[in-house]
Amino acid sequence: MKKLLSGALGVVLGTALAGVPGTVFAEGRPSLVNTRIGTPFGANGHSSTVDGRIFVGNIREDQATTTTTWIARVFRPEAVTYDAAGKPSFAQAFSAGKTVAVRNGENAL
Repeated sequence: MKKLLSGALGVVLGTALAGVPGTVFAEGRPSLVNTRIGTPFGANGHSSTVDGRIFVGNIREDQATTTTTWIARVFRPEAVTYDAAGKPSFAQAFSAGKTVAVRNGENAL
């Protein structure tokens, strides 16, 4: 009975959505496929927190002094802006950041 009901529901939903034009689902949002979107983060080997609000990355390695410099920046999604074509700009969405220099060849925080 459960299988029959879910199959019937799928048919009804599929039939209902078949008549809806595809543009309705993405109304107001441009296609950004194959569009390069830059960010000011610019770090190597970066990682982020689970909620995507804090990014940490390696910005410099000095082989002579065995020093690695890391930066942590806060991402503020509410500060993302959009141009007239709908392309997002992240220019103001990251904090200036805080750097930490780790010495003696240690490549981790």
